[in-house]
Amino acid sequence: MNDNKRAILLFTFLLSASAPYAHADSLDQARKLYLSLTGTTPSAVEQNLIAQKIVAGQSFEVAKDIVESKNGMDSRGNFYKVTVKNFATPWSNVDYTKMYPLTDLTATVIGWVRDEKQFNQILYSDSVYTANGISMAGNAVSTSLTTASPLLYTATTTTDCATIPKCTTCSTPSVIKGRILFIDPSTPNSTSKLCRFTSMAEADFRAGMASNNFYMPLSDTRISTGIIKSTNAMYEEMESQNLNLADPKVLVEKSQAVRLHQDPHAISGIMTTRAWGNANYTAGTNRRSFQSTMKHLFCKDMMDINDTNTPDFRVARDVDRNPGGTSTTFKALCVGCHAVMDPQRGAYAYYDFPSGAIEYNQGQVATKMNHNAIYPNGFITQDDSWMNLSNQGQNSTFGWGTQESGNGLTSLAQMYSETKEFHRCMAKTVFKTVCFKDATTTEEKNLVKVLSLSYEEDNFNMKNLFLRTSIACMGK
Repeated sequence: MNDNKRAILLFTFLLSASAPYAHADSLDQARKLYLSLTGTTPSAVEQNLIAQKIVAGQSFEVAKDIVESKNGMDSRGNFYKVTVKNFATPWSNVDYTKMYPLTDLTATVIGWVRDEKQFNQILYSDSVYTANGISMAGNAVSTSLTTASPLLYTATTTTDCATIPKCTTCSTPSVIKGRILFIDPSTPNSTSKLCRFTSMAEADFRAGMASNNFYMPLSDTRISTGIIKSTNAMYEEMESQNLNLADPKVLVEKSQAVRLHQDPHAISGIMTTRAWGNANYTAGTNRRSFQSTMKHLFCKDMMDINDTNTPDFRVARDVDRNPGGTSTTFKALCVGCHAVMDPQRGAYAYYDFPSGAIEYNQGQVATKMNHNAIYPNGFITQDDSWMNLSNQGQNSTFGWGTQESGNGLTSLAQMYSETKEFHRCMAKTVFKTVCFKDATTTEEKNLVKVLSLSYEEDNFNMKNLFLRTSIACMGK
C-alpha cells in the first residue's frame, strides 16, 4: 500500500474516531471550526457557508479555505499570527508562555507551516524567516537613474511610475508622495529594478536611511532594523504593525548564514535561532536546551524521563555524587535525569549566549560546560560529541532515530527529527492548541495517535495536521 492510500485510510479512520463530536448542529460546528483555526469568530455569511460545506462532506476543503482566506473566507491571516503563533511561542522563551512577542523562532515555525514544508526537518535545516524587505542604510535620495540605490521621486498628481520622466527631490514639505526605485528583495541577485510609490515624506525616507531601517515594499512601511542576530526588534515591529504573515511577500525564508551565524557548523534550524539561544544558551550549562527539547518537542518533563538504570559514565563533574552527604539521593534520583541528559548535552558544547546573540566557536568548548568541578572524576566535555543512552530501558518507547552518537547539534537534531515521540508530541500540542484542552480521555488519546500517524504519512505536513485536528474537534 502506498503512502497516499494509507494516509487516506488513516484520515477516514480519524473522521470515524471523531464521530461522537459530529452530532453537533452544523452551524455550531462551523463556528467552532473557524474559532479553533483562527482564534476569532466567523461572520454570519462565513458561518453559513462553512456549515453548508460541512453538510456536503467538504470539511477539509472549507477548513483550508478558512486558513487561506479563500472562497468567501477572510480570516485575515489569524491562523498564522494567532493559532500557529500560540502553538510555537512557548518554545521561544524561558517562561514557556504564549504571552511573548513574535521572534525569529516563531516566525520560522509560521513560515514552515504556511509553506507546507516537511516539518520534522525544521530542527536542523538552514532556515529562518524574516521580513521581506531591503536595507535603507547608506542609500541617498538621488536624481540619478543609473545608480542601483533606492531612489525617491516626487509625484503630486501622477499615479503611474512610467509617466515620471526623471528623478527629482521633494521640494516642499507638503509633497508627501514619492517614487522609490529598488532591487526586488524577493530576487536579491537580480539587477532589475522595481518602481513603486511611497507615502513616506522625504524626511522620513532620509531618516530611515540614516538609521539603517528596513523598507518593506508590499506594505510601504519601514521597521527599525533588518538585523536579527542580536535584536528582536524586526519581529516585534512586524507584529505591532499587524503585518499579514500569511503573505509570502511579507514573510520570507532566508539562510541563517550571516544573518545569525558566521560558521555554517553552527546552523541547526529553530534550535539555533536567536530566540532559542536566548531562552536556552544564556549562562547555565546548556542543559536547559535539552530540558526545553524534552518539554516542547517530546512533551516530557524531566521526571518523565528519569531512568536510574541508564549508565552514568557521561555525567559531568558539576553534579554532586553525595548531595546532602549521602550518595543515596544521587543514585535514587539525580542520576536518572543526568545519565539521560548529559550524554546528549555534548552537542551544545560550542554554543554560548554572552551578549544578546548566539556565540559559536568551532572546536572550542564553552567554559560553562566544565565549570564547578564538585566531583573531579566526573565527565569532562572535550568536544561536541554526543551519545543517546536511552535506546534501552524505559525511554526506548520514544522510538528514537537510528543514529546513536555523533558530533554537533545538527546530527543530534536529525536524530530527534526521526524520533516517533517527536511526531506524537506535535499531534498532542496541535490538539491542545485547536481543541483548547489536553487529550485526557481514552477516546481523545486514541484520536491523537491516529492524528500522529496521519501526520507522518502526510510527509509531516503541519498545516494539514492543524486542519484535520480542528475538524475532529469541531463538534465538541
